[in-house]
Amino acid sequence: MRLPDKEYRNRIKFLSFASKGDIEGVKKMIYDGVVSIECDHPVKKSKYKRDALFFALRNNHIELADYLVRLGANIKKYGSGLIRIVAHKGSFNTIDYMIEKGWSKEKVNEAVCVNLLGCDKLELLYKFGEHMKIEPIDIIIKYHKKSLKNVTPHFRPTVEEKIKKAEILRRDMKIISIIETS
Repeated sequence: MRLPDKEYRNRIKFLSFASKGDIEGVKKMIYDGVVSIECDHPVKKSKYKRDALFFALRNNHIELADYLVRLGANIKKYGSGLIRIVAHKGSFNTIDYMIEKGWSKEKVNEAVCVNLLGCDKLELLYKFGEHMKIEPIDIIIKYHKKSLKNVTPHFRPTVEEKIKKAEILRRDMKIISIIETS
């Protein structure tokens, strides 16, 4: 079902304000009753809700995100896809905020580390590890070993190969660290 033109334009304008971090524009549209904080993008491109909070978090607008959460927006409704988007941008303060608001630190660390390694974003992976005070390769190895228990025999060699690659990377990083400190 197609939305009436005015409602469509209002949603797009509202989400554009959120995407840009324009907190005054967002406030005005909410207070004027033009949109609700839960209105999502009128064009459904995914199964996940793409609302003002999604766009604020995705674009690292913490002040706006916090405003929307205080109004009642639910920060826990998003899947790990949002975390991966935020991690790819290097927006670690947004990840901190999401953990502060109730996301599981362990699940966030797993989602970010596994995704960044899978996309060959090693520099960002290590920056994330330093920021969170974790060893990202250890988290990746632990994640894949845990997934071996549930994986079908068909995919078992793929997961085992991912573990081997992560172990080799961990070894290489230790060698580089020793060389750098010499």
